[in-house]
Amino acid sequence: MTPLLVRLIARQPRSQLARPSAVAAFAVVLTYASGLALVALHAAEGARESGAPPLLVHWLRDATLALPLVFTAVWAGVLLARRLLERNLEPPSDRLAAAVLAVVVADVASLAVSLAHPAHEGLFGGVEHHHLPFLVHVARDAALALAVNLPAAALVAAALSRRSPWAAPSVERWRVPRGAWRFAVEGAVIALVAVPAGIVAVNVVGRATAASSAGAPCPAGAPLKTFDVVSINVDMPLNHFGDHD
Repeated sequence: MTPLLVRLIARQPRSQLARPSAVAAFAVVLTYASGLALVALHAAEGARESGAPPLLVHWLRDATLALPLVFTAVWAGVLLARRLLERNLEPPSDRLAAAVLAVVVADVASLAVSLAHPAHEGLFGGVEHHHLPFLVHVARDAALALAVNLPAAALVAAALSRRSPWAAPSVERWRVPRGAWRFAVEGAVIALVAVPAGIVAVNVVGRATAASSAGAPCPAGAPLKTFDVVSINVDMPLNHFGDHD
């Protein structure tokens, strides 16, 4: 898998390439940090989901599903930050470059996380209680995610500043013999694609199984309520021609 992936990437212009390790570091930290904040916010608002898992599992599941989208957004953010830095006549300092990278990556990652959540609602049957318009909902979630992602991105950028995570990678360094690094890359690629796909597949199979059987009319432990209903006949005129029911 890795040799094929390296060959495909090597064909692309260097202007479209980012360092996968840096992109992965930003994507993982920002996805799970802002994902926890959004799951907590929606739970506090009273959002509900059919068969919702515990909060910790809910957070890990939703963040993992959003990870491929955030990874793609962070990749684009690194390219955008590099273009902004290259416009200067003089090479920027490491601090300035790290700051620009953190701001751009935090912005695009927050937007990706906020766009991923409505997809989760449709996939798992979630119901919100605020009834906000879609764009307002996305903008609000993006603002909350940005408040979390901005300091998190600054920490990651500062930790990676000596390696210049904004710079274009050297594809030749990826052409190394098979070893621990190659296994790590293959594992990361498989996890990035297979784990979210597996979560979606399990959910689809679970819904199909539930739909094929009658199931229990009420969840376990639901309170029993009794209502006294009275039915009476009422004459209902339908039109001015005398028709009535």
